[in-house]
This record gives sequence, C-alpha cells and structure tokens, in this order.
Amino acid sequence: MQFSDKKVAVYTAIYGDKDEITELLPQNIEADYFLYTDDIRLKGKEVKGWKVIYSPVNEFKTPRMKAKTWKIKPSIGVLKDYDFTVWIDGHITFKRRDSLRYLLGKGKHFRAFKHPEFDCIFREFFNITNKHRWVNNMDRKLAIRQLNRYNKDGFPKHHGLVAGSVLIRDNSEEIKRFNEFWWLQIMGGSQRDQLSLPYSLYKMEIKPDIMKLNNRDNRYINYGNHK
Repeated sequence: MQFSDKKVAVYTAIYGDKDEITELLPQNIEADYFLYTDDIRLKGKEVKGWKVIYSPVNEFKTPRMKAKTWKIKPSIGVLKDYDFTVWIDGHITFKRRDSLRYLLGKGKHFRAFKHPEFDCIFREFFNITNKHRWVNNMDRKLAIRQLNRYNKDGFPKHHGLVAGSVLIRDNSEEIKRFNEFWWLQIMGGSQRDQLSLPYSLYKMEIKPDIMKLNNRDNRYINYGNHK
C-alpha cells in the first residue's frame, strides 16, 4: 500500500517519569508524532520531534493505567482523524529511516510483532508469575478469574500471542469496536493487556497481520528498557 494519501500518527505515552523521551529518527513516510504525558512542564511544547499532549488522566492513579488509556484507545482525542496509528512503548526508538514503512506493512486492520517466546496467554500467565511481574496480588487474582472465563468461553490454548510494545491499527469501525472490547477486558480483569489482547482479537474476529521478526532484536527498532 502507498501511504502518501493516508494520515499516519505515531504515538507513545510516558507517565510518572517512567521512560526518557527519545529523539526521533526522521522517516521516509510522512507522519505526525504525539507524546501523551502528565508532565506539566512539557505542556504545549514540542520535544525531540514529539508534539506533547498534556493529559493527566485523573481517573487513574498509576502511571501504567494512565498510559494504557491512550495505548488501547487511539480513536479518541487528537488521533481520531488519522487513517493509521502506530503505538510504540516509550522505550522504543527507530533504527532506520524505513522503520515506519516496515511497521505499516500493507495497511491491514491490525499489525504487531509476534511474542518472542510464547504462543499462548495461559503460558504467558505462568511466565509472569514465575518472574514476579504482577502489579500486585489482586491483579494476579483478577488474571486467574479472567483466564478461567476465557477457558470456559472456549478460547483455545496456543492460539497465538503478540508483543504489545508496537501496535499498528487502522481507524476502521471494526478496530474501534475492537479497541472498546479490549478496554472492557482490562477494566474487568488484569492490567496486563497482553493477556486480553489475543482473546479480544479472537472475539472480534480480527485476524492480525503478524511481523515474524523478534520484537527485541531486529533491524528496524531498538527495544531499549524502562528507566
């Protein structure tokens, strides 16, 4: 697909000083770049190529959930008029001038990297548990109930797992409905959006366009780490 006649937005969210703001490498596809943050010192500014949107998201207390609001629902706010949105975690940077072109691919509804280790949300649950990566014990309990619901609903094991650090979506009605469904899963379950993402794709009958490269080791993006 040619993107010269499409409006593309790349965006990220940094709340609670969790990540450093990274310098943007110019791309060979025209796009606008937005950074959501609760840092009032940056309000109305452009920083390292990012147009800053100050939005404290007061309904949530934690930086994780404040940032997740924008990650899950790009079709609200300033992004609603774009044809494609590209979410990147705050610690990710572009390696090459054609990185964005690669990420956009052929302009499918939904595109993401495959998970580098697993193909199953039930296996990912045990991975998070073994590495003690739950937000808190309540989030772990919510995840158990959530996965039990998915299992009873017939969601198959080894159905696939994507990495949530880079998400490319169009602004179609199908994707808007998917975003809302995914958000409801998070509100009624674990904050770990990676657990509810495959189920949401499955229930909304959206077949993801999967990038086969390792999301943490490829020629297009630097994965980096949180502060």
